[in-house]
Amino acid sequence: MPDLSESQVEIIKNTWNIYSPDIKGNGCELFAKWFVDNPSHLPFYKKITGEIMGNPEVIKQATVDFQFITNIIENLDNNDYFEDTLSKLSARHKQRKITIDMFERLGLVIMGELIDKLGPDLMNAGAVEACFMI
Repeated sequence: MPDLSESQVEIIKNTWNIYSPDIKGNGCELFAKWFVDNPSHLPFYKKITGEIMGNPEVIKQATVDFQFITNIIENLDNNDYFEDTLSKLSARHKQRKITIDMFERLGLVIMGELIDKLGPDLMNAGAVEACFMI
C-alpha cells in the first residue's frame, strides 16, 4: 500500500469524486483514449465493437472499473482491504493474460484524463504526485 499522508488521501478522494460520476461521458472517453493509444488492448474486450462513445458495453465496463477504483480510493486507509483487493484483481486479470504493463498504461491514460478534464488548478503538482502514488 502506498505511504500517503492524510492530505494526499483527501486530494485523491476529492479528485476522483469530481471526475467519476460522469461514467457515460468520462468512462467512454477514457476507454476511447486508451484504445487509441493502445489498440492491441481492444481484443481483450470481446464484447466491445463499433463506436466507443456511447457504446453500452463500454459504459458497462466503465461502470465496473470506476466502481472498483472508487472502492480502492475509499479504502486507502485500510491496508488489508487494499492488499486483498489488488491481489484478487491481479489473479483474475492474470488468468486473462492481462499484464502489469497494461495496467500501467491504463493508469497513464487515467492520469491524462484527470489532468485534461479537471485542469491545472485541481490537478496541480501535488494532486498529480498523490494520484501517481496509487
